[in-house]
Amino acid sequence: ATATAAAMAGGPGAKTSMRHVLSGLVRREGFFPGLYKGVGPTLMGIFPYAGLKFFVYQLLKKEYIHLCNAKGAGGDGSAREEEGAPSARTTTTTTTTTTTLNGR
Repeated sequence: ATATAAAMAGGPGAKTSMRHVLSGLVRREGFFPGLYKGVGPTLMGIFPYAGLKFFVYQLLKKEYIHLCNAKGAGGDGSAREEEGAPSARTTTTTTTTTTTLNGR
């Protein structure tokens, strides 16, 4: 019987606490291999979307600030950094939609 089946039945070998489970995992597999197994592939899946989000955000922010400067929105001819907020919303919407569609 597995530890999960034993825990569900409440029989001997049942792991009763998170500390018990973590100590057994660290003892069997080691600290980093036991707790961080599978992080590499997960990060490799996240990096393309994070890079895309950063690129689109910077591109839209630059264009928005350029547009604001052309209209004289800053008073002194310079747009504020906070005026990049619309590009942040657009970037988040674009990349989240892309991630959702690719995941299906």
